[in-house]
Order: sequence, then structure tokens, then C-alpha cells
Amino acid sequence: MDECCNSTSCKQLEQFLLLAKTAKGQAAVELITRALEAPGVYVFGELLDSPNIKELSSGVHSQHYQLLELFTFGTFADYAANVSALPVLSIAMTTKLKQLTLVTMASQCRTLSYSTLLQSLSLENVRQLEDLIIDAVYCGIITGRLDQENKVLEVKDFIGRDVKPGTIAAMVTQLEAWCDNCGDTMRSMEMEITRANKMKEDRIADHKRLEEEVASMKAILTPATSGSSGTCEQIQEQSYDMKQPAMKKGLRGSARLFKS
Repeated sequence: MDECCNSTSCKQLEQFLLLAKTAKGQAAVELITRALEAPGVYVFGELLDSPNIKELSSGVHSQHYQLLELFTFGTFADYAANVSALPVLSIAMTTKLKQLTLVTMASQCRTLSYSTLLQSLSLENVRQLEDLIIDAVYCGIITGRLDQENKVLEVKDFIGRDVKPGTIAAMVTQLEAWCDNCGDTMRSMEMEITRANKMKEDRIADHKRLEEEVASMKAILTPATSGSSGTCEQIQEQSYDMKQPAMKKGLRGSARLFKS
């Protein structure tokens, strides 16, 4: 994703982290509300771990802590399932939570159908969906392409979200399996390379052997061809010499015939 957008988001988050060091009680609740509505702030893990914010997890302000936790790890469907136990969302919060839900869905599948998105984001029509996606693209949350003909969103890239501590072990397992698959693929490629090199060496050796055989045959045939040519010339000369006396004899006989 865009490094400039990430840098701006980090700077905005840092401001809330500094304020969280001194905010307590209702001031901490107001800080959470401001952070959830702030444009460009999409990760909340550090704010959630701040000591003063953690104090809200129990007591009269626990709902706001749970809301911050939901924005950190959850989706709009999670909010809809617990709407009665959580504070009411403002328009800015609703839009942001739906955009974060879009990021979560993009991390699970790079091609998302309009019908799936409409249902998961609780949107009424395609126009609302496309407006939400376009805003997300302009905010640098995702990059992709709207395929209006096939009614799908093709996701190219997206920002990262906070990871639940309990899911890290599963991620490690997946990464280890991925590494094992990469190792198997590399070994298979090395075997193919070795086989290809062996075939190349065999072809070169066959070609060299063929050239040597051709050169050997040329060396054998060249003297024999020269000797055969000389013998033919000698035979032709002998034949010519044998014909010469007969021709002279015929001419002397003809001279006597005219003389008488």
C-alpha cells in the first residue's frame, strides 16, 4: 500500500497514543470516540493496549472498550450481532467499520461478489456498495478494480489489520506449512534442473561422437576415391592404345585398293 498513507495514519495514531497516557474515565471514552471517527486511522491495537484505556474494560465504560476492541479485530457483522450491548455508531464510525470489514473480506478472498459484499456490509443497493469501495480506494485502504459487468470486486492489495493474540499460533502453523511447501517445490525444481543438465550433456556428447565418426569416415574414403580415379584413367589409356593399330591397318588396305 501507499507508504505516504501509512505514514500519515501512524502520525495520527501517535497523537491519540500520547493523549491516552493522561486520559482517564470519561476523557478516555471521548478519546476512543475521536479515534474511531478520525479519518485515516484504521489500526487500534496500540491504543487498546494503553493502560488507561484498559482500565475501561471493567466498569461503567466497558461498552466503549468493547467497541474499540471490535474496531481493532472485528467486522460489521460482529457489531450487528451485539448491537444491543454496544454504543450506537455515528455515520463516520459505521463507514469506517464497513471499510475495515471490506479489508477483512479481501484478506480471505481476492475476488468478492457484489451479492456477498451487500449482505456482509448490510447495504441496500449496488450504488451504496460502489460508493463505499471507491471511498476505500481513495483512502488507501484497498486497491483493486470494480468489474461492473460481472458484478465483482477484484482486490489487488489492502492494508493490514491488527491480529488477535489467540490467532498467532494458527498463523505460525500456516506459515510453517507454506515454508514446507516452498521447500518441496525447490527440491523438485533442483531435480528438474539436474535432469535437464544431464540431457544437455548427453546431447553434446552424442553430437561430438557423431562428428568424430563423420571425420573418421572421410579419412577412410578419401584415399580410396583417389586410387579408383587413377585406375580408371589407366584403363582408358590402354584401350586407346589397343585401338590405334587397327585404325592404321585399315588405312593401308584402302591405299592399295585405289592404286590398282
